[in-house]
Amino acid sequence: MIERYCGREISTQVAKTQIIDSKRGNQNSYTNVTLHKPHSDQLIKQVQEFIEENFYQTIQVSGLAAMVNITPRTLNRRFQSCVAMRPIEYIQAVRIEQAKRLLELGNVTIKSLAEQVGYDDISSFTRLFKRATELTPKEYQDKFSRLAI
Repeated sequence: MIERYCGREISTQVAKTQIIDSKRGNQNSYTNVTLHKPHSDQLIKQVQEFIEENFYQTIQVSGLAAMVNITPRTLNRRFQSCVAMRPIEYIQAVRIEQAKRLLELGNVTIKSLAEQVGYDDISSFTRLFKRATELTPKEYQDKFSRLAI
């Protein structure tokens, strides 16, 4: 019913927040990272927007710092203060969230998925994905794919 009136994305989000899966130890696979935390630092907001729009490209903290004309150390400190994670962790979180969305939409290979979200190394991507969700990309896809429901 929620899907009919509110759309697929909203129904999936509601399902993730309302389902209790007794076969899991925790709920990491159901979490949605809220990446934009309210803060007033415009420079950090600019960096966040750049990351969110360019997550599929190679992004280095030194390049982000140069983009906003501060040192990498200052960027790390200010970012941590505003967002409660380092820029590299934020980049990874944005990429993992996008990967989750792509897996939910349908059938995608892990190799193409990794490339679409900015990873050249499939094993590195899979390791980060599993650390964030406690599921492999394939397990996540089997559990949450629009085709599986």
